[in-house]
Amino acid sequence: MEKYLNIWKFLKNRFEFFKQKTALVCGSERISYAQLTEIVEQGGKQRKILPVLEGSLAEQAISILKGLRRENIVVPLNKAYGENYCQNILSELEKHNANDMDSDIALILFTSGSTGKPKGAMLSHENVISNLRAIGGYFEIDETDKMLIARPLMHCAVLTGEFLYGLYKGAEIHLYGESFMPRRIVRYIAAQGITVFGATPTLLHLLLPSFLNEDARVLQKIVVSGEILSAAHAERFAAAFPEADIYSVYGLTEASPRVAALPPKMFASKYGSIGKPIENVELRLEGERQCEGRLFVRSPGIMRGYLGNESLTKQKIVGGWLDTGDIARRDADGYYYILGRADGMIIRSGINIYPEEMETLLKQDERVRECLFYAENDGALGKRLCVKMAAEITKEEAFEICAAKLPSFARPQKIEIVGSLLKTASGKVRRSV
Repeated sequence: MEKYLNIWKFLKNRFEFFKQKTALVCGSERISYAQLTEIVEQGGKQRKILPVLEGSLAEQAISILKGLRRENIVVPLNKAYGENYCQNILSELEKHNANDMDSDIALILFTSGSTGKPKGAMLSHENVISNLRAIGGYFEIDETDKMLIARPLMHCAVLTGEFLYGLYKGAEIHLYGESFMPRRIVRYIAAQGITVFGATPTLLHLLLPSFLNEDARVLQKIVVSGEILSAAHAERFAAAFPEADIYSVYGLTEASPRVAALPPKMFASKYGSIGKPIENVELRLEGERQCEGRLFVRSPGIMRGYLGNESLTKQKIVGGWLDTGDIARRDADGYYYILGRADGMIIRSGINIYPEEMETLLKQDERVRECLFYAENDGALGKRLCVKMAAEITKEEAFEICAAKLPSFARPQKIEIVGSLLKTASGKVRRSV
């Protein structure tokens, strides 16, 4: 008897119910679940580390499934992150041998590295399968749904939470390989009858004007993840998609990824919340004071560790609890809210300031499309507070917004008005200044 269930075998068992149904749509090509099974089943098995970098999004998706079936350790990458980023990871992978690693390791997913050196989270087959089952406890899709994937598969939220889960549920998955053009994406959604779509808050906000100009009411389920969802953005999304179920979810690569979810029926009454822990997940706040503290997670989805970095693994996972690095609060009803990154916290005059929390307050003003709150070293003040705003306003108006929305101790001394903020390949705002 196997020590673990292979992800591919887990999915293949489900495919028996959807054989003749379309699994993947890649441009004009349509691949049924039966055809996908035949494609992936070709070839023998060989234990090795398999970087997946070349080809279209569809080709990468099939390569990932083939790798999982062949018991490879699959490492999805994305050229959009730059040649140096990818080459550094490939060089790191060359130092390791798959046969020296635990036999149940299925994936190595590297963090975005937007604020530091990327780390390779080693996820087992059991990690991912447990997360797929837990996602099934709150995310209701089936074989009648059409899902659009327009983000890189190297991100766990996309790979597990969308692609693998979509296959698990028998959905028709459209792999969008064109460049990012909001109006074109929205037209595709309308033309193809897409019912399920996942995006970061930033990405969805950028698409909003195009959604308002096109008939995209076919969307029935929207999953928002990857960044802090501000109450202001949540309210706008609810108004823009009154007939859709909107899921606000939270997770991290090291947890395979999903940890918490807010059901659609609570979206309008708990704006900005990540909800409650999903099935088989425990959350706790360390250093808890007034239900606020550093967030820790325990679940069957917790990674095996970081590739080649045992000391960092021991710092990250203590007694089975994963340190998310996020500061969170829990309300009286048990719903969680992410305030910001603990390592991004600014201490000024003895007061803790969380940049993401300040950004959430600023985005309550509809003129602020997006913003970045940060600090610069200042000889006199120690820290000078700064804001970059993407908005069609004057600098004077920007200072007025800060005075109206921010507490006195967090008002910036420097404001820069920009057309847009730099993004990572996954659509997140790049925090390095």
